[in-house]
Amino acid sequence: MANNSRKFYQGNAFLISVIALTVIFLVIVIFLMWNPFKIRSYKGMKDIEARDIFTIAQEKEIDNYYVFFYKSQSNCVACAEAEPFVVEYAELARSNKDAKLKPIFVVDLSAPGNKRVIAGEGDTSNLKNVTIYTDLKVLYTPTLIEISKGKVTNAWESKMTVLKELNNQITKVTNTGLNLLPAEVIDFRRKDYAFN
Repeated sequence: MANNSRKFYQGNAFLISVIALTVIFLVIVIFLMWNPFKIRSYKGMKDIEARDIFTIAQEKEIDNYYVFFYKSQSNCVACAEAEPFVVEYAELARSNKDAKLKPIFVVDLSAPGNKRVIAGEGDTSNLKNVTIYTDLKVLYTPTLIEISKGKVTNAWESKMTVLKELNNQITKVTNTGLNLLPAEVIDFRRKDYAFN
């Protein structure tokens, strides 16, 4: 009787081991296919507040980076249309450190704390050579600024110019560029006023 119970447990141990290994294998395959660490939207990117635009460099120990301004809670069609391309750039910059792409941070102008940098109706943009966030005035969304050594050195104020800049950076390091759609599919000239 003792021999029969030993055989029963040995047979079940093998079966349990096979089932456990199969489950582990399936979990690994699903994890690799789903890729939970991949950036999929603006919300997956490093979202900062406008007041941190110039201080993030010290925290992250970087000299040159992009800040992308968008509106999540409005009718900013250009922001929504630019999202897949900006996210693609952010994912490449994050996952491919050898590419030496500038990091990109996002500022959601719909957030109450970020409204201070929105230019009012009748105002003009104030972007270049700015060194403190209270002097920054964003008139259009989407807008991309480049900050180098604590100062805004470049600015792009429409979806077309933003995507062209990001595409140029990717092309320099990967020779492929963004997966942009033909111009007739997307209106690249679109820009929306930030104060709407």
